[in-house]
Amino acid sequence: MFTISFWRDTAERATRAAATAFIPVLGGEAIFWDLGWEPLVGIPATAALLEIAASLSAIKIGKVGTPALLDHDTVNE
Repeated sequence: MFTISFWRDTAERATRAAATAFIPVLGGEAIFWDLGWEPLVGIPATAALLEIAASLSAIKIGKVGTPALLDHDTVNE
């Protein structure tokens, strides 16, 4: 949790979660400029915070020092 690698991976996951949450906000029937700033910022920000919480909860579950739930080195593909 106290490594640059952990926070870089967590930031990547949070950014991806925010972008994924942003797509349905724009995909509705509302016009972009009619939505207001609350859903445009609030929904992706909530998704990013939930992803950060998920990454922090995986600290002692998966590979040590990563936000992953699985240790990908030991998973059979």
